[in-house]
Amino acid sequence: MLRVSGLSLRYPNGKLALADFALSVGAGELVAVLGGNGSGKTTLLRCITRTVKPTAGEIWLGDTNLCTLEGEKLRRARLALAMMLLAEKISVSEVARRSGYNSPSAFSAMMRRTLGRAPRELSGPFGPGPDGPA
Repeated sequence: MLRVSGLSLRYPNGKLALADFALSVGAGELVAVLGGNGSGKTTLLRCITRTVKPTAGEIWLGDTNLCTLEGEKLRRARLALAMMLLAEKISVSEVARRSGYNSPSAFSAMMRRTLGRAPRELSGPFGPGPDGPA
């Protein structure tokens, strides 16, 4: 459903923000983007949603290459992407369960190894909402 290949972004000042990123997400798959401050998570998501235009690569949503669209066609194509991103608000504990970890503490240990720290909260939702902090 979503395929990203060769995605790169170089800022006008020459700084390389993303280099040859690739990702494939099938129907029903859950993906979490993890990384430290300044690692490019937000830049990646802005490129995928085409709120920032990448300097190279392709972003396919179904049979549509978002990198070739502009104006109204891009806005219409983004609607499907927005619905996918907003379809589900889940807790970190649920991400742990869906990722195959039997307990939040096992997931937290993996996060410590990966990020150098544990998730701030293991029961709050990802993103804004009435159930907890963003």
